[in-house]
Amino acid sequence: MAAILPESTLEKVSNIKGKVLQLIQKSSLTIRSAMRNLEVLTGAINAVPWAKVHIRDLQQEILRSWNGNIKSLNSKIIISHVTKNSLRWWLQDINLTKGKSFQILKQVTVTTDASHSGWGGHLLQNKWVQDKWRGQGILLPSNMKAIHLTLLFFAPVLKNQSVLIQSDNYVAVHYVNRQGGTRSRSLLNECRRLFAWARSNLLDLQAVHIKGTQNSRVDLLSQETFLPGEWSLSLACFQKLIERWGSPVWDIMATQENHKLSKF
Repeated sequence: MAAILPESTLEKVSNIKGKVLQLIQKSSLTIRSAMRNLEVLTGAINAVPWAKVHIRDLQQEILRSWNGNIKSLNSKIIISHVTKNSLRWWLQDINLTKGKSFQILKQVTVTTDASHSGWGGHLLQNKWVQDKWRGQGILLPSNMKAIHLTLLFFAPVLKNQSVLIQSDNYVAVHYVNRQGGTRSRSLLNECRRLFAWARSNLLDLQAVHIKGTQNSRVDLLSQETFLPGEWSLSLACFQKLIERWGSPVWDIMATQENHKLSKF
């Protein structure tokens, strides 16, 4: 089952596209008019996949131009080229009419983390990636970038999957689930790049916050520090050992993440 635009879909799509064209084609318009057009787009986001990220630039531009005074709503606002480029996504019928599924999808969990020196991520039990920041210094959106780089690395495995990101960074989780935000331009830029990739490769992308103590493996990967105790045999190798020597009773010196037996 899926959510789609109302029965008068063609009329609704035409209305949306008309509002977007007003924003794109006019050299300037009032803040009030920009808000009304934004309201039309916002009303469609529950039925249009990946829509939220394509209203964030406009939201940010309105908030930057409006001082909160009702009388100033008639002040003029100039829509930037960046915002216009983001809004052009709404002009493509295929983006507006395919609908958003209500079906609960099985999610593939990907865990990521970032540190001052690098980033890391892991998928399932034995797939992981790590690297240093490449000549970028310490960036504000490092956790967002870590999510993006991890997904790019695991892209062949994640193709057409619903992905759940686990991160110990509240801001990154918020920006993924909200498909952007209005507080930080740099974070929004990184989020825009992330979702430009996601909408072409994934069915869905969500995030959940986990405690730092639950993120020890990826924390180590992001810092390029490895603890021997965190390594473990592959399940296939462990099974062969059991077939040859029998099953052990205790998994000594194992952790919550790498134990092979119920008693450890």
